[in-house]
Amino acid sequence: MATSSTTTTTPAAAKPNPTYFQSAPVSQETIEQKEVLLHLYAYQHYREYTNGNQRVIVDAKHPKDFGTLVVNDWTIYDSLLADDSNASIVARAQGLYHGADMAAANYFICFNMVFVDERFTGSSFMVMGVLKGDEGEWAIVGGTGEFAYAQGVITYKKTKLATGNLRELYVSASVRSLLSVTPPVHLVSGGLGGLEPLHTEVRIRCFLLYRPFGGTSSTDSGRVESCVWRISREWTGVRQRFCLITRDEYVVDHRG
Repeated sequence: MATSSTTTTTPAAAKPNPTYFQSAPVSQETIEQKEVLLHLYAYQHYREYTNGNQRVIVDAKHPKDFGTLVVNDWTIYDSLLADDSNASIVARAQGLYHGADMAAANYFICFNMVFVDERFTGSSFMVMGVLKGDEGEWAIVGGTGEFAYAQGVITYKKTKLATGNLRELYVSASVRSLLSVTPPVHLVSGGLGGLEPLHTEVRIRCFLLYRPFGGTSSTDSGRVESCVWRISREWTGVRQRFCLITRDEYVVDHRG
């Protein structure tokens, strides 16, 4: 009588993480999501005019501009220049577009909407899509600053100008931000043995000030990843991680 044998394969052991890598779950309680709605006006001026804000980098000499590459720095205002003499530049569309359709004058466009308005300094949208016709949509695929992790759509309507084009922009984006949470830290005189367990852990956008026992001055602050590594090495077996939330200026000071 024939017998069957079963071969058991032992899964390969997971490789340890490199020293520069760290990951941690993020709870929904620490994430705030909100919708951003903007109504703006983008001005595109061709290079042959004194106010030109784009340049042809590659002229493919194709009837439909297929292969032609253009770099742009369009100005974006908070209102129409023709209607409001006090209209202000709030952002710039900095990127490029190139002919990507052999049958029609359609272009692939990719640019950063970089905000220069003081209210949103350091913030931007990453935008890409198709540039064609008088109306269309572009996708918001990312962002920075106040618009970090942005996803959404920009709808535009084009109007011809003597020097180029005006596009009325309707921006609708969903953005996320990480809330600052101050961990509950209890310090008791008596050195390391007097520290109670820390149950709340914050790893994102945190800094730590570390004062060695018996020391007289604190070391330079660093990112939480490097600080966690130093604590683990100095205090073997201690699992507590002490964070300084920069927004709240919360400092943990160890006393021996």
